[in-house]
Amino acid sequence: MGKWSTYRKRGSAGRGPTLGPPPAPTLRVTDGVVFQDATGLDDTGGQVRLEQSADGIDEWETWGNQPWDNPTEWGEVDEWSGNFVRAFEIGNGTVYAGDSAPSNTLEL
Repeated sequence: MGKWSTYRKRGSAGRGPTLGPPPAPTLRVTDGVVFQDATGLDDTGGQVRLEQSADGIDEWETWGNQPWDNPTEWGEVDEWSGNFVRAFEIGNGTVYAGDSAPSNTLEL
């Protein structure tokens, strides 16, 4: 090999941009049904997560996960009567990576 071939990196590829988390979604109640709305780009292949808490401050527990959709329907308000709920979007690894910040909190 010539001296120039020993000085170049072989098989190195440029790194793509680092993916950040999705923006925080929003929660709303329409006609007695809880909906989660995405606030960023299409995240098909990602997921959404809903958490509930008795006091809205501590001890949040996961209520459920679903495939990403915009909007996502979580069900009737009565399912969480007297509780607080918040939502997250989980990136698909192509557009976003990781978990979003929590959505607004609804007291139901």
